[in-house]
Amino acid sequence: MSYSLNHYYIAYFNKSCTKATSLAYYIDGVITDNTISYLLEDVPCLKVLESGAIYLIEAHAYSDYPKDKLVR
Repeated sequence: MSYSLNHYYIAYFNKSCTKATSLAYYIDGVITDNTISYLLEDVPCLKVLESGAIYLIEAHAYSDYPKDKLVR
């Protein structure tokens, strides 16, 4: 199985697990200098934290996470 990813990032959670901050942020295969940080309310990263597994988001995820600016 292979995936065609055009936007992804690797982030770490703070000790209280209320916020994530990116370590690496890729757009269309190019790493950016942007660091993003956000609260873990109504965002897909909360699924990662809860499950401890990678969470892939489909193109329609904006309807599941309307408050998440990165998904939109």
